[in-house]
Amino acid sequence: MMKHLMILLVAFLPLCTWAQAQKIAVVDVMSIYNACPEKDSAEHVLADLSAQFHKEYKLMQDDFGKKYAEFQRLANDPSVAPTIKERRIREIQDEDEKVKQFVKAVDKELSQKKVALQTPILAKIHQAIKAVGEEAGYTYIFDISQTPLLYQGADAIDLTKLVKEKLGLK
Repeated sequence: MMKHLMILLVAFLPLCTWAQAQKIAVVDVMSIYNACPEKDSAEHVLADLSAQFHKEYKLMQDDFGKKYAEFQRLANDPSVAPTIKERRIREIQDEDEKVKQFVKAVDKELSQKKVALQTPILAKIHQAIKAVGEEAGYTYIFDISQTPLLYQGADAIDLTKLVKEKLGLK
């Protein structure tokens, strides 16, 4: 019996040592991102671009409203030929389709611009996280802003402050 116990102890001893060798920490990437000065300039660029698109959208809406008001006037006039009314209906439908396509294109462009502006900032943050992790010998670092942990004990190691310091942020 003692022999079996010794064999089990020897077999499981490396597993216990391996589990203790793992260093795990957490970091809040969004907190770091929000502290980056580049974030404000990126948001400003996006806001300016969005304002330009909104101005153009307003012009398109106004134009559509005028065409629709003109159609309403013609639709109630019995002296206007049905062919003219049909042509005006097609114009309104075409205009409506143009507005929808514009909105779709704007959404896509704003999304692409946002990614293009955020990518270098996030890359810098990820490099800093990697550097802090390598310096301190961490095996895993979890981003708690993207994937909340089911449980985080009071003694969990949060590297957010160290990463901010590495980037020179407050």
